[in-house]
Amino acid sequence: MASENKTKTVLMCPPIFFDIEYEINPWMDLKNQVNPKQAAKQWKSIYDTYTQKLGWDVELIDPIKGLPDMVFTANGGLVLDGRVILPKFLPKVRQPETPHFKTWFESAGYPHIYMPKYVFEGQGDALVWNDVIFAGYGIRTDMRSHKEIANFSGKKVVSLELVDSRFFHLDTALTVLNSETVAFYPKAFSKQSQKNHT
Repeated sequence: MASENKTKTVLMCPPIFFDIEYEINPWMDLKNQVNPKQAAKQWKSIYDTYTQKLGWDVELIDPIKGLPDMVFTANGGLVLDGRVILPKFLPKVRQPETPHFKTWFESAGYPHIYMPKYVFEGQGDALVWNDVIFAGYGIRTDMRSHKEIANFSGKKVVSLELVDSRFFHLDTALTVLNSETVAFYPKAFSKQSQKNHT
């Protein structure tokens, strides 16, 4: 996840325990395990791009054995104007991540931290574009959490229904290019969402 400052701050988790220990989306296959050396090399490449090429600050959260998906730190919360909305994961195997992200945000000095009542999978299902939050629902995140996000952030939330399990989070099918443009994969979204928001 990244803040909205010109010099961004990004939270990353080293892939020390990254592995395929379960299957919770169509891309995960227990028979297709992680190559630890390759994962470490790719992670380091991203880290170097952020710090050396882009000049961003990178904060690290400690990896936890048995929580292999902590490397996907975008799911660890949504940060807006120094305020944090924690994740409430749908898959039980990911639910133990939330207390670790909460502890990290508390130790980093974030004073306003909110735990949603309804399922919300962090920045993976919520992308900020100007003063609007595009929020996905239907595969993982519960649409009812969108009202919580709007109330906590004070921003307009545009709800977009995901209908293809291959695109289980919003950030797999929509990206912000700049302050004027977003790009999305139409087939990942319901026809009603496309009709209402394009």
